[in-house]
Amino acid sequence: MQSYLSLAKADFGLLAISFFPFPDWKKRCCWIIIKEKKESIMLIAYESKKSIEELRKALEANAIEKNFGVMAVHDISKTLENKGFALHYPCLILEICSPRFAQQVLEQNPEVSTALPCRIALYEYKSHRIVATLSPRKTIELFKAPGLHKVAEEVENILKEIMQKSV
Repeated sequence: MQSYLSLAKADFGLLAISFFPFPDWKKRCCWIIIKEKKESIMLIAYESKKSIEELRKALEANAIEKNFGVMAVHDISKTLENKGFALHYPCLILEICSPRFAQQVLEQNPEVSTALPCRIALYEYKSHRIVATLSPRKTIELFKAPGLHKVAEEVENILKEIMQKSV
């Protein structure tokens, strides 16, 4: 069965991305996007016309400008290819971290270390270049740490700024 990629800009400036392996995907696509708007989504994503390399450089520069260090850049496509598994599109993961925010959340709950550092994915799929990350607000909910919601919201807002400025 063929998968369909749906890209639809939501009212709040985000891009909802879903794969639909069924023939009536357009009807279900609209329903899912409306549902996601109401419930708020876990994925924060933006589409760009820039090349993957331009996006990488912009993300690194904008992260540093916001006091987030670039800890690593993983070229997932090359790593998989080197292991004998070809990925037919470019896919990079940037790991970025703010020592200030990391210290705040780790002091309150060391389990949050499993979700650090922040990761931003860059990939090109079916001629769409996407920059995406998981919502820190939604991620922090997994840890049942109510005292961390304000920090997660602040981090999410900064990540959105970094990504929006980069695309």
